Amino acid sequence: MSLSAIERTSKALDLIPYIVEHPAISIEELAEIFSVPSAEMVELLNIVFMCGLPGYSHLELIDISTEDGFVSVIDPQNLDRPRKLTQVEIISIVLGLQNLKSQGVKPAVMVIIEDLEKKMLALLGDIETLSLVDSSQTVEQSPWKPLIDDCLNESATMEIDYVGLASEKLTHRLIAPKKLYINSGHYYLRAFCSTAQSERNFRLDRIQSATKSSQVLLPSVSAVADVDQEVQILIPKGALQFIELHNEIVETSQELGDQLHLTLSISNTAWLLRTLSAIDGSVSILSPENLSRDFQLLNQRVLSNYGQI
Repeated sequence: MSLSAIERTSKALDLIPYIVEHPAISIEELAEIFSVPSAEMVELLNIVFMCGLPGYSHLELIDISTEDGFVSVIDPQNLDRPRKLTQVEIISIVLGLQNLKSQGVKPAVMVIIEDLEKKMLALLGDIETLSLVDSSQTVEQSPWKPLIDDCLNESATMEIDYVGLASEKLTHRLIAPKKLYINSGHYYLRAFCSTAQSERNFRLDRIQSATKSSQVLLPSVSAVADVDQEVQILIPKGALQFIELHNEIVETSQELGDQLHLTLSISNTAWLLRTLSAIDGSVSILSPENLSRDFQLLNQRVLSNYGQI
């Protein structure tokens, strides 16, 4: 049976690095190893001979020799190593699978999706939760990670000295770690904070000191009135710097076309209005309604001031 286009592509991607590692291998041996008839292998090698990098001149094509029935690759054009998914590619697959799960697929398909998702997460090691990822950055290691891992495993609390991204003030906090994750090349810790009496995100490189604590952390009934306000906003997809700088207040994020839908938890709404007005592109506050009106009025005043210049 003839190979499909996808099967040919898959075998070709594996074929080149194998030949590089086994030069002067016979076509018959290749056909047996890759489980295709010899005639199909010859056709596959002819196709590979016409492939290469953009430009597609003789300088960019894969240089392969089949002289006397023995195959050697002279220039593999970046295909000299077996295929291996990068961390960013794995993350993209995981996010795509999670999106499929949310679409209400059939139970049989859900089993396949969850099985593949587990395999992809296993390849990521201890990086289990990723939201928005900047592929141009590498993960910045933290000296606090081993301690946080211990506290997560033991459900222990921690005392930290932390410099906030927005306020730049050093504060001492008692926290109960919930989840460690990566965002834009930095480790973040999701934890219940005794000071805020709610969950917060802490960037590990902003932690100045950290120790395990024996204190039990429970929400205070008297602190209910101080709970931050939930705000729903839309910002341009290119405004990732807002999330990077203010990750502590970002509860959820979701792509909607060319925009990001964010759920924020914040008490200083005046600061939020000023910060959002400085973002380049279309920005809107979806809720609460009173804050949305305040943001519209602020933008109108700014435009009015420009008109008077």
